[in-house]
Amino acid sequence: RINRVVMWINQNFLLDEEIAADTELDLRLMALRTGCPISLHMIPGTITIHCEDIDLVGDIVQALAASLNIENLTSTANFPDFIEKLREVLVRWTSFTTSDRS
Repeated sequence: RINRVVMWINQNFLLDEEIAADTELDLRLMALRTGCPISLHMIPGTITIHCEDIDLVGDIVQALAASLNIENLTSTANFPDFIEKLREVLVRWTSFTTSDRS
């Protein structure tokens, strides 16, 4: 499938030149909207995406899965900054709703 992933990348990203890969892919890009670095690494059977932008990663995974006709996908995600911000919001919300009841 690496050839299909390479073809998808060439069609969906603004690259200076088309990329090619046979057995392994290691690509570093920059998101134009956010300036966030994106790293794509693929070995047979596994694609790893590193990026701090949770929305962008979601878009990439959905578009790639649709392109490869993957209906069920096992994935693992780790966004520690996003989780920390969510935790802070939940703590504030909890304190707000708790103080409302008093």
